[in-house]
Amino acid sequence: MIEPLRAILRGRVFHDARATSDLLGTIGGSLITVTSITFSLLLLAVQQSAATLTPQVHDQFLRRRINQIYFGFFVGLSLYTLVILATVHPAYNPVFGASLAFLLTIVALYLVVLLLYTTIDQMRPAVVIEAIHLHTVVARKHYLSLLRKTRRTSQHRGASRPQSRRRGMVLWCALIPTLSAQWQRRPGLEMEIVLRVFIGSFIAFGDTVAEIRAESLPDFEAVIEAVRNAICLEEQRDLENDPSYGIEQLTTIGWTSISTAKSNPFPGLLVIQSLRALLARWSAEQADDEAEERATPKLPVVYTDNVFARLLGSFETLAVVTSESMQPQTMAEIIRALQSCSNVFPPMSKCARPISFSGSFPFSAITSSQWN
Repeated sequence: MIEPLRAILRGRVFHDARATSDLLGTIGGSLITVTSITFSLLLLAVQQSAATLTPQVHDQFLRRRINQIYFGFFVGLSLYTLVILATVHPAYNPVFGASLAFLLTIVALYLVVLLLYTTIDQMRPAVVIEAIHLHTVVARKHYLSLLRKTRRTSQHRGASRPQSRRRGMVLWCALIPTLSAQWQRRPGLEMEIVLRVFIGSFIAFGDTVAEIRAESLPDFEAVIEAVRNAICLEEQRDLENDPSYGIEQLTTIGWTSISTAKSNPFPGLLVIQSLRALLARWSAEQADDEAEERATPKLPVVYTDNVFARLLGSFETLAVVTSESMQPQTMAEIIRALQSCSNVFPPMSKCARPISFSGSFPFSAITSSQWN
């Protein structure tokens, strides 16, 4: 079955090794040229969008799996074509290998058009903000696994403060597994660890990372070293497990577009609406999370959830920038978001705090319909 197909291809397309070599050489050179030109144009488009929406665009563009597939396909096809070309000699004519390279080249030409369209579509502010929003929602779900296993308030007195010997951004990767192993080796140990760092916060050399509280501890230095090593530090924050990082990315985009540096309220409004959606989602899910948290066994580790504070702080930051750029429609959107928070928490005890403004703002320009 294979041999007749090989005979047909060899008789109609790949007559001899020279013809196959010429075709593969043309395909390989064309792929390298088209790929280099296309990638250069795409990088220019991404750079232009990043100049408008801050460098967070680069992170989202490289993070998308579809873009990784596109780049891997073109690079892999170029390497495959060169490898097949290297095997061609007068005594061997790779008919099937050359046929596959030819068919994949046809697919690649179609993907070039698709890649250009998807890249331009991904650079739109609405798509960039929505991608960050979705990553933040997923990160919050991962973040809740840390909250369910830790306490919110301390139950012990006295403290020893381990200090960091490195610098970097705090990750959560080994925090809970390492601390769980400590208590498995010490059942019934009366000890508590109060973390003084947050996921995503920057730690410099010598900063206090935790407080160890215990009545008596035989191998105290070993516990201090274990806690210090449990705090994973990296040079860059991880959006997959750090929801506050997504909030900061959205705030940066909104701050840049709302300020007088850009004076473009449209991306800012999208950011405020996205932050409002996060506030509504997490506020509605908080009751269920608290019930599940009470049912989960707790480690004697105290960790403070600062995500809501970061979220509300982003509204405060955007409100201050709005007062500077004189954009009443943006301020009205911020007030709507805070009003939705008050509907979820009537006393506003968990979400409201005073907002201070620099300069003056024409509140008379906001109509009653905008406030409501």
